Amino acid sequence: MAAVQRQRTAPAPGLLGGMLTPPVLLLLAGVVIALAILVGGPVARVLNGVGGLMWVAAAGWMLGALRWPRNRLAIGLTGLAGAVAMAVVVRPGTYPEAVVGFLLAGAAVALVANERSGIWALLAPALYFPLHIAVAIGRVALSDGTREVRTDPPPTEAFVPLAMIVAAAVAGVLVGRWNSRRADTIR
Repeated sequence: MAAVQRQRTAPAPGLLGGMLTPPVLLLLAGVVIALAILVGGPVARVLNGVGGLMWVAAAGWMLGALRWPRNRLAIGLTGLAGAVAMAVVVRPGTYPEAVVGFLLAGAAVALVANERSGIWALLAPALYFPLHIAVAIGRVALSDGTREVRTDPPPTEAFVPLAMIVAAAVAGVLVGRWNSRRADTIR
C-alpha cells in the first residue's frame, strides 16, 4: 500500500531517461527564444516558433503533473494568478520587470505548493507564455483590425524570457529552503 501511495504523489517522469523534464524543457525554450532574439531575420521566426511550442509543451506537461499534489487546485490557481498578473498587468519587457515579477509569482506558487516548491514555482512562467499569446490575440480581435499578431521574436532584451524562468526557479529554491528550516524548527 505504501508503494501505491508513494507512486500517486510522485511527479510525472521525464523523457530520455528522466533527463528531459518540464523544468528542463522550459529552460530550453527560454534559451531557444533568446537565440531567436539574438539571431534576427527569417531564422529568428523559426526559432521563435520552436521555442514557443517548447514553452507551451512544458506548460501542458506541468499542468498534467498537477494531478499528483494534494493541493493541486491551490497550486494551479496561484500559478494562473501569477501568470495573468504578468501577462495583463506587468507585461515584462526588461530585466527588472521580469526578475521582480517572476520572483514574486514564483514565490507565491512555491509557498502554496510547500513540497517540491522549486519545481512548482516554475508554473507561473510556464503559464505566462500561453496567456501572453491569448492576451495578444484578444487585443487584436478587439482592435477593429488596427493591430496584428506579431510572429517575430519579442521586442525585449535577449535573455528576458530566460530571466523569467530563472527568477521563478530561484524563488522556488529560496522558499523551499525556508520551508525546510521552518519545518526543522517546528520538530
